[in-house]
Amino acid sequence: MKILTIGGATKDLFLHYKYPESLQVGSDQDNIYTKLPAGRKIEISKVEQFLGGGAINTAASFSKLDIDATVLCKVGNDPEGQHIVQALTTLGIATNLVNIDNNTATATSFIMPCTDGDSTLLVYRGANTHLQEKDIPHTKLSEFNQLYLSSLNGEAAQLVKPITDAAKKLNIPVAINPGMAQLCETANIIQESLPNISTFILNACEAKEFMLTLIKDNKLQGVDKKTMAQNTPELLQPWIEQESSCFNLGHYFKEILSRGPSIAIVTNGSEGVYVAHHDTIYFHPSIATNIVSTVGAGDAFGSCFVGSIMKGHSVEQALIQGILNSLSVLQYEGAQEGLLTMSTLEENYSSAPKNLIQKFAL
Repeated sequence: MKILTIGGATKDLFLHYKYPESLQVGSDQDNIYTKLPAGRKIEISKVEQFLGGGAINTAASFSKLDIDATVLCKVGNDPEGQHIVQALTTLGIATNLVNIDNNTATATSFIMPCTDGDSTLLVYRGANTHLQEKDIPHTKLSEFNQLYLSSLNGEAAQLVKPITDAAKKLNIPVAINPGMAQLCETANIIQESLPNISTFILNACEAKEFMLTLIKDNKLQGVDKKTMAQNTPELLQPWIEQESSCFNLGHYFKEILSRGPSIAIVTNGSEGVYVAHHDTIYFHPSIATNIVSTVGAGDAFGSCFVGSIMKGHSVEQALIQGILNSLSVLQYEGAQEGLLTMSTLEENYSSAPKNLIQKFAL
């Protein structure tokens, strides 16, 4: 089996603080903040470099799962870009579709870890935003059994429709995991592309943003809050309230599945993962672990879920295996350091509890 991953390629720099207590943490109703004091120096004790970016992270994951992976991305004509290409080659990932931008530097992320394992990322998108339609290998797409699109930004976000159109004509399934900026700036393109997509993956914040767009654009009507079940997982309770109507994740899943995808996924951090397929919502709670870094955990889940489906496994098995892969990545710094090999994944799956999944009618 062969897969083409499309999206970002970055140099990830993890910044370690010499005096973490000097950083203040604050919060409001929706967010937790790391506060950096103005006019003061924050001592950095160590900087560690890793490969990152959605296309790279997912390709590395698929490769670990014994699926031949090729990356379509754009890097700068600089040492960082050369390092990414060399590292991909070492990982056994095909680089013949990596494009070089002679005018823009390779993307870089500065990752500032927080005390709970989460992070604040300062992101320079760089060459990632300059992937163009001429870079799409239309004559080679038929070589692949699956496409996986991660976040695309800037002018690259315009490529979702032509890429998925081409895949649809070739009967190639497409999984997509767009980012928040993409959903805010080019939600219309995502909506137009849904008929071409088989698996649609978002986190809870992204799904809420996209649902608000669907409500506005399509004048959707919710239900009375009193009619919603309360003793259910978090997102199946009242989720979006607008005047007298209310929506939950079930409404979101119905809207997505009615527009083309056969599988819709929403990850919700420490609570767990929701998957909708046909007329059923599957919910698997998160598994407790020692979290070192959350960077790359979403890519690890999405890629492993899709890889499992490619291998002919059920949605329930794919859900459990995706969580196991993500669980491992959470225990390491670097988006690819904890990715499981196929043999380890199968071993972990065989001993994992199978009774944690809850099912709800859609």
